[in-house]
Amino acid sequence: MMKFGDHRICSNCLKALQLSVYRKQHVRMKWTSTAVRQSFIDFFCQNHDHKVIKSSSIIPTKNQGTYFTNAGMNQFKPIFLDTIDKSHPMSELRRAVNSQKCVRVGGKHNDLEDVGKDLFHHTFFEMLGNWSFGDYFKMEACSMALELLTTVYKIPINRLYFTYFGGDEGQGLVADMETRDIWLSLGVSDDRVLPFGMKDNFWDMGDSGPCGPCTEIHYDYIGGPNSVRLVNTGLPEVLEIWNLVFMQYNRRTDGTLEPLNRVHVDTGMGLERMLAVMNNTSSTYNTDLFIPMFNAIQKSCNIRGYGGKTDDPIDTAYRIVADHTRMASVCIADGLLPGTRDQGHKLRSVLFRCFHQSKRMLQMPHGLVPSLVDVVVQSLGEAFPELQEHRLKIKDVISESEDHYEKVFRIGVKAFEKCLSSNKDTASRHLTDKILMDIVDGKYSDGYGIPSEMLPHLGEIYSVSLDIQGLQQIVEQHQSKEQVEQTEKVYLSPETVKEIVGMGITPTDDSFKYTYQYHSKHDMYDFPQGMKAVVSAIVKNDHLFSEAVGKDEFGILLDKTMFYGECGGQIADKGCIKTNNGFFYVRDVQIFNKYVLHIGNMESGNISVGDSVFLHIYEDHRLGCMKNHTATHILNGCLRKIYDNVRQEGSRVSPHKFSFDFSTTSQMKQEDLTTLQDNVQQIVNSGLIVCRGLQPLDQALQISNIITMANEEYPSHVYTVSIGRGPSEFSTELCGGT
Repeated sequence: MMKFGDHRICSNCLKALQLSVYRKQHVRMKWTSTAVRQSFIDFFCQNHDHKVIKSSSIIPTKNQGTYFTNAGMNQFKPIFLDTIDKSHPMSELRRAVNSQKCVRVGGKHNDLEDVGKDLFHHTFFEMLGNWSFGDYFKMEACSMALELLTTVYKIPINRLYFTYFGGDEGQGLVADMETRDIWLSLGVSDDRVLPFGMKDNFWDMGDSGPCGPCTEIHYDYIGGPNSVRLVNTGLPEVLEIWNLVFMQYNRRTDGTLEPLNRVHVDTGMGLERMLAVMNNTSSTYNTDLFIPMFNAIQKSCNIRGYGGKTDDPIDTAYRIVADHTRMASVCIADGLLPGTRDQGHKLRSVLFRCFHQSKRMLQMPHGLVPSLVDVVVQSLGEAFPELQEHRLKIKDVISESEDHYEKVFRIGVKAFEKCLSSNKDTASRHLTDKILMDIVDGKYSDGYGIPSEMLPHLGEIYSVSLDIQGLQQIVEQHQSKEQVEQTEKVYLSPETVKEIVGMGITPTDDSFKYTYQYHSKHDMYDFPQGMKAVVSAIVKNDHLFSEAVGKDEFGILLDKTMFYGECGGQIADKGCIKTNNGFFYVRDVQIFNKYVLHIGNMESGNISVGDSVFLHIYEDHRLGCMKNHTATHILNGCLRKIYDNVRQEGSRVSPHKFSFDFSTTSQMKQEDLTTLQDNVQQIVNSGLIVCRGLQPLDQALQISNIITMANEEYPSHVYTVSIGRGPSEFSTELCGGT
């Protein structure tokens, strides 16, 4: 109990009273999400000369992993790593600002299981951010942040706490007193500037690469001196709203730190959290981003309205359905479709979770979830026009997914009942990982497999505990066995690439990989052999050597090459590099920032840096890859003539076989497969010519019916591969394969 005037009052009641008084005193206009977002962008663009950069896709570009874009800095990584091509439009960028679409489902940052249970987690969110690339640093970043919060958003400074890096003796890092002193110089009181350790106030891009201390700004919903104890506790009363990262170190692969030549600033502010602050609510769901969705659900269902409680299953379902519909809409607008692999599988899991809650808890009629897309587009369409452009497609995909869910759910219910009645293990109301795997494989449903993401929903209905973790391990083991065998790769770390660049070694000219010719008279290809090149560098275990000798594995860099480096799903050439004194067997070829590394071992003799060498590729290996590569183009083209919404997910091309992964929302029927097979054989037997061309990217994209890979980052000049010419042209794709 505490004394309050002439009365005694408990601490919880006092806290509520203080919050009520604050809300009355701190009256502001009702802020919309559009106003918060645009005010942020305008502040940095108009007042501080930042360039507005469009949000990158929610789906990372190729080779950046199987998770979603989860932070605003992702598209700027090449700048931070100093690997950006000088011809890239962002190579001269110094100041940037944007609102980035982010999804955190899977990987290190996975918020899926928390969504719905509390009042502030989301699968999809927007990250407002400003960046400096070798331009301003700590003083300017802190000053601008405080100016925006106090003068534009009108937040009293006594409602904010500021944290800084307090040092780490184990890593030999001193406290970031510079940042502390900056906040004090800007008028922040000493008791509101707090030190924390590596976990909270030091940011790493990964195991290696740019990193540095950060300063976080926290908003105090309650007020009063006791709030300081709540900073960085994870409690909603004091919530982090902005993180300013100061990239001033490079973490080497051995874990040591070295100063960066150019320092950078990377900041991130969650729009949903900031919007909640601006509307005096601790729940990110009590804003114009979600309330219209809740109203639409209630209007169409015989159910009470949203109450904002965390211990209520109805309110939890409201939050899950609204959040997941937003996430699915954004992903589909960026070209993603529900599937069985990578991001597509994660999207399907989220949709299944959404449908389960909508039907089991909210009793939503069939077709209502797709109709919520209109509310999402109205809310986010101005900021992200792709939502408006693809509105009908989004609704169609979600509608077809709902149909699929209901079909699979009916089969799953029967399979679960059959499983429960035939397994003694279920007496304890627990299903082991092996039993779950039988369900997934279709043992109890006449061979029709049940998606693993549906099992928790079925387990909930039948009050059965499931060994989901064990099942996941089995699934991962199966997937690893199904993967195409790949030889162990030798890599060049960013540090070694930087060292090579510093030595003045120019990137490899690999344009000669295309210098083969087809002779129609003899129906054969001519591959030039014995091309002469010069050894630029030799690598072993990520270290530079002057000579390759012995049976160890080496990587050889050349000034030019005719070898094809693994790219776009096509495996690398094999062959040999010869000198008068040595024979080097090339078993693999990898490309690192335009440096082509020929990987293998010395069969005899030695090769040294500076040697003139002669290159030979194994023709049968290359020709086999070429045939199967063309087959993927034919299959892709034929699929697109049957279905309107085919998305190529990837391919794997080797001399003896190929795989082609795609997704479509259309139901594949047996007659479609027959038609597909007949069409492919017809194209193969037609003898259409295959042509390659090189042209500027903007011109290539104007080609009628050009086929591109979604979320592929193309260079300024691209190769096109066409099957057929003129009226007989079958397909044209952007492609760098052979």
